[in-house]
Amino acid sequence: MTALGRWRWALAALAAVSLLAAAILVSRQAPVAPSPTLVVTTVTPAVRSFPTRQPTPRDIAVYVSGAVATPGVYTLRPGSRAQDALAAAGGPVEDADLDHVNLAAPLSDGEQVAVPHQGEPAPVATGGRGTAGTRGPTPTPQGVWLLNVNSASAGDFQALPGIGQVTADHLVAYRQQNGPYASVDDLVKAGVHKTELARIRSRLTVQ
Repeated sequence: MTALGRWRWALAALAAVSLLAAAILVSRQAPVAPSPTLVVTTVTPAVRSFPTRQPTPRDIAVYVSGAVATPGVYTLRPGSRAQDALAAAGGPVEDADLDHVNLAAPLSDGEQVAVPHQGEPAPVATGGRGTAGTRGPTPTPQGVWLLNVNSASAGDFQALPGIGQVTADHLVAYRQQNGPYASVDDLVKAGVHKTELARIRSRLTVQ
């Protein structure tokens, strides 16, 4: 090999080495693609709220007796007061003594509103939970409310088992003509049969 041939071969080898070095350098400087990132998304289910159903208040039954146009049991709305019961019964009669009735008294189911006539003591309730607005009736130890025969109206007497309108009116008329009853047995003088009296005696009192 001549000197010129050796020189060409050396140049070719040098060029090859330079290309290899350049390729290595470029490969090292090339950007590395980032690894894919796994994104985890947590989905929280929506919480549905349902409205709370409130219990519907139930109507109440109230017994209105005494000096009212139409004594009887009336169905009233919850939250009613004694004046609402009187209105349901047609209102007080002319000689009603409203001074002994608390017209603003709130009522509950099974209660009695007893309106006395003028000149009569406040009536005593029969059955139920008591009397709204009248002067403190006292239950027996067994919790039974007694009817005072000297202040009861015809409507109060009719609330007793076996006592009709005719007998009830006669009991009131007899008391007005002869004065207060001295005992429960005096009702026999006013026309109540002894058998009927025996059935209702435990619900009567004389005051």
